[in-house]
Amino acid sequence: MRSGVGQIDVVDDDVVCLSNLNRQIIATRDTVGRAKVEIAEERIHSINPDCKVRAFRCFYLPETKARFDFSAYDYVVDAVDTVAAKLSLIEAAKEAGVPIISAMGAGNKLNPAGFKVADLYETRICPLAKVMRRECKKRNRKPEGGVFRRNAQKAHRAHRANGGSSNCFREFPHRAKWSGSRASQS
Repeated sequence: MRSGVGQIDVVDDDVVCLSNLNRQIIATRDTVGRAKVEIAEERIHSINPDCKVRAFRCFYLPETKARFDFSAYDYVVDAVDTVAAKLSLIEAAKEAGVPIISAMGAGNKLNPAGFKVADLYETRICPLAKVMRRECKKRNRKPEGGVFRRNAQKAHRAHRANGGSSNCFREFPHRAKWSGSRASQS
């Protein structure tokens, strides 16, 4: 890709949702509902047609760990959602001697200036980072770094109040209507 990456494995079993628009380069209104690995492969090839992409349409979990040869990687980027998967990924990378950076809670965060790259043990406020610190200490593991949100934000409660069970939106739960200089929720 742009930074000279010649080979990359992309792993995800998810589809693009509106809640991905603020934090995932592959997420656009045109890609909502499509498989993330398919879109990522297209995007990578549009930047560097010579880059070798292996797309795995699965979630990385402790149960799928054997599908991946960590000794073949130069670097691992952890952007998985579950604590068990994050811990497994960190342990597999460390055992293979591969550097890893872990993304903490970024869902539904809109201001990129609020993110920070730091050692996991320097994070504050982020609930996922707190759980990861506790679990890594239990396992005597220390990740090299992480990306986390410096201030907390509320989840989309309106969606859940209307029967939604996840944060995967395909339509915004509300739209702002502009009337003069005032906005009202509908």
